[in-house]
Amino acid sequence: MFTSKDDLFHPAPVGDWAWTETNWFSFQIPEDNIDGEVYVYFRPNLGVTYAGVFAWDGFCRHFSDAYYFDIRQHLPMPKGDLDDYTLENGLHVKVLEPLRRYEVTYDPGTDTHLHMSFEAIADAIDYNENRELRAEDRFIANHMEQPGRVRGELYVRGRTHRIDCLTHRDHSWARRFETLDSIPNLGWHVGHFDEGNWFHCWLWGDGDVQDRIANAYVIVNGVRKPVVAARRETKWDETGFEARAIRLALTDCDGTVHVYDGSVKNMFPWPSWYNLLNLTGLVEWRSAGRRGWGEVQDVRQIDWAIRRKRARNP
Repeated sequence: MFTSKDDLFHPAPVGDWAWTETNWFSFQIPEDNIDGEVYVYFRPNLGVTYAGVFAWDGFCRHFSDAYYFDIRQHLPMPKGDLDDYTLENGLHVKVLEPLRRYEVTYDPGTDTHLHMSFEAIADAIDYNENRELRAEDRFIANHMEQPGRVRGELYVRGRTHRIDCLTHRDHSWARRFETLDSIPNLGWHVGHFDEGNWFHCWLWGDGDVQDRIANAYVIVNGVRKPVVAARRETKWDETGFEARAIRLALTDCDGTVHVYDGSVKNMFPWPSWYNLLNLTGLVEWRSAGRRGWGEVQDVRQIDWAIRRKRARNP
C-alpha cells in the first residue's frame, strides 16, 4: 500500500551511484494524432537529472521527425522534494494532493509551453503486489502506476492543442545501471474506454507473440481484476521493429478473456536512456463494440536492435 511519502524522494543508498528515481506523465490528443511524454530521471547520488518533454504526430524515425522535442541529459538535481520541484529546462511539477492530483507545467522561454493537470481515477497500483519477484522483474522492484484524467493545453510554435484524455502516470525507484542488457525487451500497453473500463498490460519479450507477464490487469465497470494469462499478437512494419496492429487477449482471475484490438496511429523512437530504445505510439483500441485510446511502448535494448538490423541487412 502506497502512502503520501511515496510521492517524495526515497532514501538513496549511500554511495550507490546507480540509484535512480523517475517521474513520468503522458498525454494524448487523438483528434490531432498527437502523443506526448514528460519524463524525468533523477540520479540523486550523482547530482544530475535527465528530463524530457516531447510530442509527435506521425510515424517518426528520428528525433527531428518529432512535433516537438526537448530532452536534456545533465540538469542539476532540483532543490526540495518531488512534491514541488522546478528544473532548469522550465519544467515544474507540483503535488496538489498526494497520490491523487498533480500539476505539470513546462515553459522553456520559447514559443512552446505545456500546462496540464492529472487527477487520479483509481488508486496507485503496486507493480509487485502479492508476488515474489523473478530476476527479470527486479528492474521494476519499486514501481507505481496510476490511471487518471489529464486536462490542459499544449502550445507549439503558435498552435494551441487542448488536452483532455484518460492516461497513466508512473513513479519508480530502483538501481539502474544502463548496461546493454540492463532490462529485457518488453511491451507496455494501456487502453482507456471510460473511467470505469480500462486495462494495463506489461509483457516481457519482443516476438510476433508475447505471453510472459510482468504485470497486467483489467478494470470492468470499476472493478480491477488481475490478469493471470496474456497473449499479444503483433503486425509489424516493414522493418520488423515498429508495431502497426496489436491484439491483446487478457484472461482475468475469474477466467474471462478480454480481447483488445489496437491500431497504432503514430510512433516515436525516444531514449529512456541512451542504451535503450523506446518505440512509443498512440493506439486506438477496440473491444466488444467500444472504442478507446491509449499507448504502446515497445522497449528494446540498443545492442539487440543493432544486431537484429545487421542480421537483416548484412
